[in-house]
Amino acid sequence: MLHGIEKFNSPPVKAKSINIRRDNHINFCGSNTKLINQLVKDEIIQNKLAKFFFNVKEKANENFNILVNALGTALVAPIFIAWNPISKENQDTKTYSALRQPISAVLAVLTQIGINTQANKYLDKLAHHGKLGPAFDLSMNPPDKVLISSMKNSLKGKTKEAAATILAAKKTELKNKQITKIVKGLRAQGYKGEFIMKAAENAIESKITQNITNLKRLKIFTGMFVTLAIMPFTCWVLNWIYPRFMDFFFPSISRGKKGGNKKC
Repeated sequence: MLHGIEKFNSPPVKAKSINIRRDNHINFCGSNTKLINQLVKDEIIQNKLAKFFFNVKEKANENFNILVNALGTALVAPIFIAWNPISKENQDTKTYSALRQPISAVLAVLTQIGINTQANKYLDKLAHHGKLGPAFDLSMNPPDKVLISSMKNSLKGKTKEAAATILAAKKTELKNKQITKIVKGLRAQGYKGEFIMKAAENAIESKITQNITNLKRLKIFTGMFVTLAIMPFTCWVLNWIYPRFMDFFFPSISRGKKGGNKKC
């Protein structure tokens, strides 16, 4: 039912109230995993090259992939197209095709990143209001901007320090509300004692971590879908803009190429 809650196999306690049922145990592996991950991260950060790749991995998303692809399209592809020794096209045709790549990259960045950014903001909003389902629910750990948006009246006229205190208290309240739910559920199953509060806290931390990962994967999938969906439109725009751009800025190259305007 919950991450971090499993069967606890401990000897019975000779007390009036049994702390934990004999056939059940509570696993605190979430805390150990978090500690191990932090130790690995600290070790990685000591190496500059490893730190660079670690940061790339942590921040990678569909927008990052689009930027990398655009840089390759704009800076690398034109060189191989313009000076391709295998191609039998004349130099004007090669140059015409090569100059098309940076225009294509700029158009991809403007359209795809613009739409993906708005889509990601919308997904964040839904997740932090608990409207994307249990697998993406981050309502127990919303960022400050979401809380500020929903608490405008409470924060009106407050100093920066007072507002920060109110936001911190609200975050604690939201998390404690979820912890209380889990504790009630454990007690209903017959669990008792001091361990259930810690188990509930671990379960919430585990849920937050997993749901953040789920949301990140959803954003990547959504970004890929958006990119594919708008590709015909961006190709049509490129086919319309590029010949006019070349006729205006590079008329000699445009006249010297062979085979007419190349399509997507």
